[in-house]
Amino acid sequence: MQLLKVSFDNIKMFKDGRFELDFFASDRVVSGDGSVHEIKKSLYANNVLALSGINASGKTISLSLLRFVLNILEGKSLDFAIEEKEGFAGIFDWPVHMNVLFCGNGLFYILSSTLEAASSDISPFSSEGRINFADEIIYHLPKSAVNKALLKKDFCEIISAASAIAIRSELPESEKRFLSGGQSLILSLGLTERPGLALFNSDYPFAYVEGVSSALGIVLRAFDPGIEDVEVFDEGRAYRLTFANSKDPIITNADGLEKILSSGTLKGLGVVQFALVTLKMGGYLLLDEIENHLNHRLVKLIIDLFLSVDTNPHGATLIFTTHYSEVLDHLHRKDCVYLLPRVGKGKTELVKYSSRVKRIENKKSEVVTSNFVKGTAPSYREMSVLEEFVRQNV
Repeated sequence: MQLLKVSFDNIKMFKDGRFELDFFASDRVVSGDGSVHEIKKSLYANNVLALSGINASGKTISLSLLRFVLNILEGKSLDFAIEEKEGFAGIFDWPVHMNVLFCGNGLFYILSSTLEAASSDISPFSSEGRINFADEIIYHLPKSAVNKALLKKDFCEIISAASAIAIRSELPESEKRFLSGGQSLILSLGLTERPGLALFNSDYPFAYVEGVSSALGIVLRAFDPGIEDVEVFDEGRAYRLTFANSKDPIITNADGLEKILSSGTLKGLGVVQFALVTLKMGGYLLLDEIENHLNHRLVKLIIDLFLSVDTNPHGATLIFTTHYSEVLDHLHRKDCVYLLPRVGKGKTELVKYSSRVKRIENKKSEVVTSNFVKGTAPSYREMSVLEEFVRQNV
């Protein structure tokens, strides 16, 4: 399953409540560009999407919305999709409208959903049993109609080229009985498909991923050359590490690893494990603050794994957030970068970099730090006030 376009209305933090993000490559694709994969003739999707913004600009919320979409497409209930992220329900102004354009088995669909709070006193920290699909419509888009020009339009225009194949409110009672208010209509049509979602949370210093234990030694040496080898026992409950300058191996558990290895090595180990799984199945890897605890060269290595057809033959997608605009310079395409500028009164906006910057030779980091797109850099005035405060109080 491949996401091509996602939109939400009534998201509190975003300007006009609007969140919209494209996965397809809207700019020109040259032959041999390994940073995209083909969906159909002349239509490609980006293998890497980057979201950059200052603190509290909505980067983590953006990832949460994308994870929510992927969970729904996997057939998970609203209770699961929202409860998985504490506080997630609090970002919505009800009702919420969601549109998802995706491709599965060579066919193109739009899932158009309206979500409502079943209770007026809904807590921002819990949503179990309180959020339902008020209505849903599934549209089918003819393959011949799907092209880059169409996908650049808003969902209203795209839907006008599609045909409704199922409407939740019009289902026969015999079918409604098997569909709870928290389950998507795509379940009844058998359209659910595991898109392959892997989420690495940088709050967790270490994660063992089943199926890639044989690669742990190779991965660890890339992040810490002082380690010669690592063996895994009892499904990740025990580890034996061999160091270059020591004859005696160390046997420990996961908690012990956190005391022996640096935070950067542990995060790198977790990220690469998740990346390997994602690259194998052609799924989605979501990384919040990719640069945390990692050397800049290792960040580039992780991104590069998704930018080459040799290491990403199945069209896996990496979606990451970052505070550091220098990371964006490693991406040669403009249409795979989104900025989240603050636009006043606590609001933010999701801006596609290529919609504001036309020259590919511009360094993305310089565009961001120069505040060319207003709100992408910290306020000079506020920074000066802070600096003066420190100067007078030390």
